[in-house]
Amino acid sequence: MIDLILDHWMLDSMDEYSSTLPSGTTIGKFWKRAVYESATCDSVHRLVFCGWRIGCYGWEEPDPYNGKPSVRILWFDATLRSGPAPVNYPRIDWSNFGQYKQ
Repeated sequence: MIDLILDHWMLDSMDEYSSTLPSGTTIGKFWKRAVYESATCDSVHRLVFCGWRIGCYGWEEPDPYNGKPSVRILWFDATLRSGPAPVNYPRIDWSNFGQYKQ
């Protein structure tokens, strides 16, 4: 899996969802998802937070089984850099961040 290098403030500005309203499955939309790993300690089963995975709606193509349009999801492992956020930085619009803009 490819690493996506982000600052902490960038990750904080990203929504934690996938196909919810209002933007749905907009091509180029990014979101974060917490990754947990199963662990057992003293016979107690727990989920341990392991980091973040970043999802992005990549492109639309026909489903190979039924021919209906479907959207490909690209997954990245989040690698976080430390450091302060810029002063008065604008909130990043991750809802269509990956779309090509002229």
